[in-house]
Order: sequence, then C-alpha cells, then structure tokens
Amino acid sequence: HFVPPTKKVDEMFDYFQAHNTRVAIILGEYGEVLGIVTMKDVLTFIFGEISGRMEGQEYYKEEDENSYIVPGDMRLGDFYNLTNFDFDDPVMTTIGGVAFRLFDRIPNVGDKVSYEGYEFIAREVKGLRISQVQVQKQSAEKEVSKSADDESGRPVPGLPEDESSAVENSQDTPEKQTKEDD
Repeated sequence: HFVPPTKKVDEMFDYFQAHNTRVAIILGEYGEVLGIVTMKDVLTFIFGEISGRMEGQEYYKEEDENSYIVPGDMRLGDFYNLTNFDFDDPVMTTIGGVAFRLFDRIPNVGDKVSYEGYEFIAREVKGLRISQVQVQKQSAEKEVSKSADDESGRPVPGLPEDESSAVENSQDTPEKQTKEDD
C-alpha cells in the first residue's frame, strides 16, 4: 500500500481500517520512498506511547499483609510505598539488587536469606539477575527459632557483624548435610 506524504493522521487511521492493513509506504512526488507509516505510529501519535506495561507500573502479588512477591527490578521507594517494609540500602536501588547483595551470590530459586526481620526468597532467577523476589516480615518467634537453628549464617560484606544475614541454600538438603558431616 502506497500513500502520499500529504495524508493526515486521521486519514491514515481511516486508510488502515478501510484497507485492512497496518503498514503503508510513503512515496514522494517522483516515486521515491520517503518512509513507512504503521498503525502503531498513528495510534502513538494520537494516544501517546503504547506498551503492555505502563511507565512505573510494577507487577506484584500480595500473599498477605506481611508477604509480597515482587519483580526484582522494583525500586526500593516503590516497594516501601507498597508494603511499608522499612529497610534501606546504601548501594542498591532495586529489591532484586538488595536481595543479590544479601545473598552475596547468584541464588538458586528457593534460596532464602534473613535480614533485619525480613526474609527474602529468590522466586525466579534469569541469567545473572534475580527477576522475582518474595519478601516477608518475620514474626519475632520465627526470627528467634531461625537464628537458633540456622548454622549456615555468615556475615554479609559491607554490613556490621550484628546486622549480618543468614543465607539458606535450597540445594542444601538434610541428606547432603549428613554426608558432609561424616
């Protein structure tokens, strides 16, 4: 489909509908190709940028008031506004970045780390980034029992010893632990 460069946006919209097409080539007066125009170009001109995900929109799932599953690229400010979970990080700006720093490695799906009364669980890892994290507030009772039972805790670089977190690897099964102890 070929159109002259003089067609207006509303005319192009009608043209696309009438000809059941989504692309047209714009020709100049000497038959030279000046460019192409698509239905998306027309709709973007009318309505603004169109995408499946709006700018700043974050997808999350609220398990309950103390547990959220969020995308790893969610900014800490947005996470705080959503959850009122209060923790800050001097270096990282996303929840996935905070989890990565706390794990101190690329975690496996299901790995857990505790930090300042919160538990971070790697729900989805794509390549070298944590793409989905579950963050939940721990009850005081759960924190005490976890710190008493968890022997895999190690200090997190950059944090004082008393603020260290305990990392729990989903790959450590009781069978593996007993074999290593022998």
